[in-house]
Amino acid sequence: MIRREFRETLEAQHGALLALWVIFACGILIYIAVAQIFLAGKQLAISYAFAQTAKMFLWFLTFVDIATLVWWKRRFLNKQAILAGVKRYKVLQALQEHKGESEQRAAVLVSSYVTGKIVAFALAEAVAIYGFALVLTSHYFVGQYILSIASAVLLILEFPSRRVLTDLVAAAEKN
Repeated sequence: MIRREFRETLEAQHGALLALWVIFACGILIYIAVAQIFLAGKQLAISYAFAQTAKMFLWFLTFVDIATLVWWKRRFLNKQAILAGVKRYKVLQALQEHKGESEQRAAVLVSSYVTGKIVAFALAEAVAIYGFALVLTSHYFVGQYILSIASAVLLILEFPSRRVLTDLVAAAEKN
């Protein structure tokens, strides 16, 4: 049985995840704003060959990053993988006040979900960072817009679900 206070602590992790999600989403807007304010009118002293090489490399990194995100979600961030303990993380500090086996299992499951989601957020955000790097290395604003939109879509797809969190807590309580 999970105590009411501890259940509230477990469910509060959704709020923390939501706050982090908003921060990552705002980061995309910040990259676009910085590029527009500080780089749009500037002529960068970069050779054409370097700019083209940097573009190709950044697009390659974007592809690798998105593939890694898809793999990460399939391998570690689905409900079955979390319940099976495919990847174990250290229990979050806010959840270390657990008492009993079901509370400990719930803390482990919620910690796995939260940590896995943060990794997914970072992978999605990296796509926008590559877009910003495109502007820095080759003054390619269109690429930044494309990658910023892609990053925003990935973040929207990674929106933290309260239902998944409550299902994990319920599953921990059943076992």
